[in-house]
Amino acid sequence: MSFRFGSAGVRSGMRNTIATLLLCLLPCSVAADDWPHWRGIGRNGVVNESSHFRGGNWPPGKPLWSSNVNSGGSGPIVIGNRLYTMGWKNGRDHIYALDTKTGQVVWQQSYACPAYGRVSDGDKGLYSGPSSCPSYDKSTGYLYTLSTD
Repeated sequence: MSFRFGSAGVRSGMRNTIATLLLCLLPCSVAADDWPHWRGIGRNGVVNESSHFRGGNWPPGKPLWSSNVNSGGSGPIVIGNRLYTMGWKNGRDHIYALDTKTGQVVWQQSYACPAYGRVSDGDKGLYSGPSSCPSYDKSTGYLYTLSTD
């Protein structure tokens, strides 16, 4: 099957597709404090909760946890007690589901993907791998991701 964009043809069966759609059935529903898309539930970067910041300096503290998801610049989304994000390693994009309390990997999935897209430009020393953010569709329960190419 071929798609035509102007004079350029792109086969959907190619190893490095323009868009890779990964559908993972998620068992949870969206709650008020979920962050299901890039820039949040309203896609506007606005959080409905207070940070309780009173001015001055932030109080000292340590991160509750951290997790290495390899290369990439993907943003996280949060659905219930799961944080979803992406990374790249050894010729594959990886999708990670992390427990929000512990940071432990609950599950991961991967697919073949180059470190850079065919039309990448600029400073390749900055990062490689995915730079898109996963997105959750409440109506279907699917998690969508986009590859580099």
